[in-house]
Amino acid sequence: MDGDCFVIAAAYAGSEHNPTWWLNLKATPEAEVQVLRRKLRVRAEFVPPEDWEKLWLRLAAMYPYFLEYQERTTRQIPLALLRPVEQTER
Repeated sequence: MDGDCFVIAAAYAGSEHNPTWWLNLKATPEAEVQVLRRKLRVRAEFVPPEDWEKLWLRLAAMYPYFLEYQERTTRQIPLALLRPVEQTER
């Protein structure tokens, strides 16, 4: 989390290509996510290079295997913030 936003990484286990879900999110930044039993509408905000390292270090501290993923690839693993836009109850 970063404030009220979810931080996500398109790590794809260190593949040289971004995952398809990332390409879909880039094309259509509004989505619905489910966290436990809660569903939220979100809008993706793609992390610019100047903010990447701060968020990457926080993610890597929580999920150390992300460091291995980054070592496997020449691409910088992209990050996005998913900002809630409305809540839906289901």
